[in-house]
Amino acid sequence: MKTSKILLKILFLLIFFSVLMIESHAESPKLIPYLKGEYWGFCDFDKKVIIEPKFNSVYPFLEGFSVVKVNEKYGMIDESGKIIIPIKYDNVTDFYDGISTVQDGENYGGFDKTGNIVIPFSYYYFKSLKNGTMIIDSSWNYGLMNTKGEKLTEIHFGSAERLTDNIIRVLLNGNLFVLNNQGFSVNRKGFDLIDEEHGGYCRVKLKGKWGFMDTTGKIAVELNYDEVRNFFPSGVAPFKSNWKWGLIDTKGNVVVDTLYDEIGEEFSFGIDWNSNDFGFIKARKDGKTGFIDAAGNVKVPFKYEMTGMWRGGYCPVYTADQKPSRLTLIDKNGKEMFESTDKYNSVGEFSEGMISAGFNGYKKMMGYIDVTSKEIIPLQFEETNAFKNGVAIVKKDGFFGLIDKTGKNVTDFKYKKIENVYNSSDVYKVNFDGWEYYINNNGIEYFDK
Repeated sequence: MKTSKILLKILFLLIFFSVLMIESHAESPKLIPYLKGEYWGFCDFDKKVIIEPKFNSVYPFLEGFSVVKVNEKYGMIDESGKIIIPIKYDNVTDFYDGISTVQDGENYGGFDKTGNIVIPFSYYYFKSLKNGTMIIDSSWNYGLMNTKGEKLTEIHFGSAERLTDNIIRVLLNGNLFVLNNQGFSVNRKGFDLIDEEHGGYCRVKLKGKWGFMDTTGKIAVELNYDEVRNFFPSGVAPFKSNWKWGLIDTKGNVVVDTLYDEIGEEFSFGIDWNSNDFGFIKARKDGKTGFIDAAGNVKVPFKYEMTGMWRGGYCPVYTADQKPSRLTLIDKNGKEMFESTDKYNSVGEFSEGMISAGFNGYKKMMGYIDVTSKEIIPLQFEETNAFKNGVAIVKKDGFFGLIDKTGKNVTDFKYKKIENVYNSSDVYKVNFDGWEYYINNNGIEYFDK
């Protein structure tokens, strides 16, 4: 049991590290991982070597630091190549709130950005939160500590997880409670469920009834509902009562009566928060789908069998009065952009004037169209993605490559995998013939044998 828990924590750290690595870079990196033979270093965008290849593996720089690996041990370097954390540990994460979580055997400690140990290696696990608070694990019991190493609570909780920058969810004697960053109980009532924060509120459940908690841990909407779903940016949330759905505001006032069979994100298969900023909310009534606004006004009539997600100001909709159903796009005014067609039954994200579209049947064939359904790049791919800076990742004949907006190949179709690891549009991580390395959006490979 002890070994399995250690393995689970190692897996969590790797996932946590990867998420931070993927989401944190918005611009082109100054230093790109470069593979020469079997060793890794770093180069610039033009492939000029900046840090000589001498590591068994490296991770992209984050906030000026990179985790590196030599002989199965991990450490950290800065952008000059200077070692900040000695390369002798079993695992090292990126800095979070100024602390890197480091594993040494079965124990965990923490380093600051100057390379000093600020958390001693005396815990089974700890996770740095924001505002100087950390979750610590000692003998499979959890508690809170500050960055000075001072305990804020007893180490007696069955679990402890961050909900927001200000509150932590803890399990004690089978009930869930909320603590603030100083370790004080915010709400002494125990709950059956406290959900993750979304839009400034957390869903809470007790004895079959649902409500909302705010980011300070106080009850914002009393637990009076059969079910609730997360708040939309427009400040309303779906609620369920007697098998029907309506909308409430952040104080629990009913703003739309329970008139609908479904409302909200679970029904919507996700919400595109950035593109749907005009406030459309998917709903279903009498077997058909449409959109309402936060006041309950119908914005798109209830006449569709199914609708997709809003992307780039457009939404795919499927007709309810034709079999098989036919697809078209609507804009934010509910206008159908072209006559519904059965040529396409799958569309992707709107990007740089084009939408990936195709037919997903016995054999999936995808290409790119404009919002009037004019074909820009013919249907020929097994997988398509959004264009970024004029380049898109596509899959053809079982392999991935990059194309430009005319459909011309930027790279050969030879990669088993391509992923954008910097959240930029310039650098990609690829897998070719068992080798993993990086390329840029011009097809230049940061790899030499």
